[in-house]
Amino acid sequence: MSSQRSWRTSRRRTVALFHLLWCHQVIFSTTRCLFAGLSRRPLLVQGFLQSRQVIVARTARQQSSFSFKKMMEHDDDADAVLFQEWVMHSDLSFHKIDAATASHMQEKLLTWYRKDRRKLPWRGDPPPYDGSTAGINNAKQPSKKKAPVQSNKITNFFQKTPSNNKNAKSLVKEEDDSNEKLLLSEPIPVSAYGVWVSEIMLQQTRVEAVIPYWIKWMKSFPTVHDLAAASEEQVNSHWAGLGFYRRARLLHQGAQMVVKEYDGELPQTVEGLLKITGIGPYTASAIASIAFGVKAPVVDGNVCRVLSRLTGIANHIKAPALKDKLGWDLAAALVRHSDSPGEINQAMMELGATYCAPSGTGTDPQDPLKDFYYSTR
Repeated sequence: MSSQRSWRTSRRRTVALFHLLWCHQVIFSTTRCLFAGLSRRPLLVQGFLQSRQVIVARTARQQSSFSFKKMMEHDDDADAVLFQEWVMHSDLSFHKIDAATASHMQEKLLTWYRKDRRKLPWRGDPPPYDGSTAGINNAKQPSKKKAPVQSNKITNFFQKTPSNNKNAKSLVKEEDDSNEKLLLSEPIPVSAYGVWVSEIMLQQTRVEAVIPYWIKWMKSFPTVHDLAAASEEQVNSHWAGLGFYRRARLLHQGAQMVVKEYDGELPQTVEGLLKITGIGPYTASAIASIAFGVKAPVVDGNVCRVLSRLTGIANHIKAPALKDKLGWDLAAALVRHSDSPGEINQAMMELGATYCAPSGTGTDPQDPLKDFYYSTR
């Protein structure tokens, strides 16, 4: 009996010890995994979210497919079919612009652009110039502003009457006359250098604000050689008011580089232009297509907006997938077989700033591409 009891006691102790060691191992392993999980938390969360998105997307597709099948049993509407194709598509080829459609778009764009574009000096247009888009796209109703109410404070009684300083009036008149002469000057022919200056000035600056600066700049520095020979103080004084002075410095350095390494002649290819200080892909394509007729697409926010509405891209215009890759491929389809790639690029930019602005509806009768937008087919 005693031997049997001691065996049972020994067995219990062994089991208890084993259980204790097992619990210790579990706690140690759990703690180690916990710390490892915390250190990799972003990856774990990202993986979880990606998995969740895949599941949600798959479920949504299944539900959409079921709903569409059910709907199509009772409705043969072409709009429903078009919408179903858009929802269910899973390949970038869905957004492709075929050659026939591109040809029709080119015809509509060129007809509209040559007739109704804004008159701007760097396009070689004669004056007067007006870069404003006010009144072109009236999709967004203007806010009603209340008329200013005259204050009847007693302090107004003691304020001085307006000055009748003749000198001040004459100075204002002279300034107005000089601006009028500046804006009503003879048209400046389109040149690669002029396009370059305009594209740099238009970065983060409104068109109507750039017009007088561009004219004054081209009168003071009509060629690359003139700009390269100018001092930094002269360049900055002509740029004062536009802001972002780094643009002026890079433009000045680029002109000096063109004079030194290219004998004052800008390269005529996109690849060559990209070697110039301060010139990026957008500016290089704009110069090459507008000044030299190179069939190179130009993509900015306005162009991305037009393309996304044309091809049914439900993505933000600043998304890298659109502005860095897909947008360039789609824009290339419009200029690839065109004899006027520069005008096509400018027409797309013009359209994105006017009728296809963020507030545009795509149904304006003056919009040249109203029949091509995916949402208005």
